[in-house]
Amino acid sequence: MEVMHSICHWEIPSTDFEKSHQFYEGLFGWKLHPMPEMDYLLFEVENGIGGGFNKVDSISDGGIFAYIRVEDIPAILARVPGLGGEVLEEKTPINEGVFGYQAIFRDSCGVKMGIWSRE
Repeated sequence: MEVMHSICHWEIPSTDFEKSHQFYEGLFGWKLHPMPEMDYLLFEVENGIGGGFNKVDSISDGGIFAYIRVEDIPAILARVPGLGGEVLEEKTPINEGVFGYQAIFRDSCGVKMGIWSRE
């Protein structure tokens, strides 16, 4: 039975597929699959919802803002600069940690993303 009204695919804008590929593969280990005939880059997330990168001319703060669940926020943030991204917000408690913790970064193309963990 299909579950209706749940997220089944999501897209991240990219100005440069190669930079996005290297950034997200290096940061989260996602498997990425170029689709040159469609000017699109698919990604697979182990035990999660995959999606794609759509080609754009420039990045703005508009559009989808997603949080990726991770186990260790500081470890993920430590890799962001070396992959060409920028940490915007370090690990921060949500409601004094009752709802977990979050952090925010920009990827190598300038897309603003969040990460979340329970601990």
